[in-house]
Amino acid sequence: TPVVVDDEVFISETYGPGSSLLRVKPGGYEVVWADPPGRDKAMQTHWNTPIYHQGYLYGSSGRYMGNAELRCIEWRTGKLMWCKPGHKRASLLYVDGHFVCLSEDGVLRLVKATEKEYVQVAQAVVRERPDGPALIKPPAWAAPILSHGLLYVWGDDRLVCMRLIRE
Repeated sequence: TPVVVDDEVFISETYGPGSSLLRVKPGGYEVVWADPPGRDKAMQTHWNTPIYHQGYLYGSSGRYMGNAELRCIEWRTGKLMWCKPGHKRASLLYVDGHFVCLSEDGVLRLVKATEKEYVQVAQAVVRERPDGPALIKPPAWAAPILSHGLLYVWGDDRLVCMRLIRE
């Protein structure tokens, strides 16, 4: 899904060209920046939508589980600010200065929204009991949703709802 900020549109894909930022104007558009041919790409989204926050774009880049990584790029230039491998492909939800990150393997992470570096605040495999099986089974491809203090995450065979604030 394209990301739109004012008159600019970020587009990305993972099967080759990578990403670019376009400025839309009556009757056409101009390319603000585009990934060059070759291997180095700013962001290669597969099925998730990156999130714009204060001049930066955060998202999961990569086609396969093994090569996907969380990235932060500068909106205006496409410059890579940081990347964090090992999260598989993931979806993000921005909440109060943080990202709720759901990796496709069902792992939930809370990551600080900063362009300076990757800062993980917490990580969890959601279980009903400490010794029980994981409740979010792969593939967990849907983005997390937060509403009225309830976090909803969808895995392979179920929707899991977690209360994040006390009653």
